[in-house]
Amino acid sequence: MVNSCVCFGCNNSNLSGHRVHRFPNKKHKDFRAWICFVQAKRSNFAASSLTRHMVVCEKHFTPDSYNQGDLMEFRMGFRRKEWVRLANGAVPSVHASPPAKSGGSEESNVNVSTSRESARRKRELCTILGESAASKDGAGATATSDPEGDGDGDISTMDPEPEVVHRGSQCNIRCLHRSLAVQVKPQMVDVGTQTERFENRRSTPLASPEQSDDEWSFSDIINHSGDMSWSPGEEMLSESSEEEPEELESLSDPNAVYKFIVCQRQLLSLFTVCPTCCGETQGHIMHLEGTFIKVKPAELSAYERYWQNQEKVHRNMPACNLLLSGAIHFSGCMATQTIKMLKLFGLQCISPGTFFRNQRYYTILTIVRAWRNEQRGIIRELKETGGGLILSGDCRSDSLGHCAKYGSYSLIEDRINKVLDVQHVQSSEVPSSSWHELEGLKRSMQFLMAQDMQVSALITDRNRQVMMLGEI
Repeated sequence: MVNSCVCFGCNNSNLSGHRVHRFPNKKHKDFRAWICFVQAKRSNFAASSLTRHMVVCEKHFTPDSYNQGDLMEFRMGFRRKEWVRLANGAVPSVHASPPAKSGGSEESNVNVSTSRESARRKRELCTILGESAASKDGAGATATSDPEGDGDGDISTMDPEPEVVHRGSQCNIRCLHRSLAVQVKPQMVDVGTQTERFENRRSTPLASPEQSDDEWSFSDIINHSGDMSWSPGEEMLSESSEEEPEELESLSDPNAVYKFIVCQRQLLSLFTVCPTCCGETQGHIMHLEGTFIKVKPAELSAYERYWQNQEKVHRNMPACNLLLSGAIHFSGCMATQTIKMLKLFGLQCISPGTFFRNQRYYTILTIVRAWRNEQRGIIRELKETGGGLILSGDCRSDSLGHCAKYGSYSLIEDRINKVLDVQHVQSSEVPSSSWHELEGLKRSMQFLMAQDMQVSALITDRNRQVMMLGEI
């Protein structure tokens, strides 16, 4: 879009390479001054006829009307010409000169003014040359002919053109700024105490019942060697060193140590002091996974430390998550109700999905393995005892919800009063649920025969299928 200058006698536009400026807002205090400037040469110009394409070019502004910083950036090549802004309160003040009219009188006036100007310059030049010659020779001023008579003649001696030297500077415009830094080394002070604790000893020392004869002989050898002198502190250290492996062994087992309930505020209060620089810090919880929590102190130093409340076991699983699943399963509690109770208490714990996943992959396999180990021990004990087995058997066909889909047949050895075998039968494996007991008894007998066990007596209820098996 072409934006042409609205001033009288000016044909400049943005396409002619001139810088153009739009009129200020009508509510601006300088808007009326701009309109008056244009109306000074164009009386028919009205503010109501102003459009957004009417502009005023740069020829009607003085250099002081522009922002000096923008002009400097333009001269240095950091800003384009059309991006140079006007200063605040700038008003156009330069009118364009009227176009020259053609005619003989005007040409004669121009020629006359040109000849007069040339004569005046010649007189000034002759005066300067005469003064310089008089000062050099020490003589008076030489007479010079009046240059008006031969105004058309040329003067052979002319001043040389002054030498022009262009200078420039290139710099990066950058705001003034200041950088401040402090470099200090923390002063660390180590403070410690060394004490020896003595237990209250009796007048007659008693030997520990857990101490064996080998330990007494070893202590006697040390006393008779003569290389070591008795010291209560050394004895106390030796006793603690003997008890230390047992404590370390118990601490390595996550199930053997005690678990405590700690509130979040009290837990994070332990991370308020940096252990390296003793500066103030604040702990942030980085990760939560069931009963697992990972805390990172937010410190200003480069020291990074992470703390977690428990160790991780198989496949990077928190140990207490597995222990809690096992405790719920082994105790016979309802998983959903137990977890709901812990959630209402506000305790961070596992979800029901995590419990059932641990039950499928860990706790059920643990129960089966423990039962098989116990069963092998019972069979070994009965083989060492000798004699035929006296068994009592019965079947339970009601599962949860009173649905006879599964049957559990159990055999108890009456002499030791322990369960010898358990067989599970599904209703799809037998004609009906009433056949669960017979099928379970058959499987138990086959298992005992495979273990070379002899049955001398079998005690059971009056089941018709079992009675038919006994007759056979």
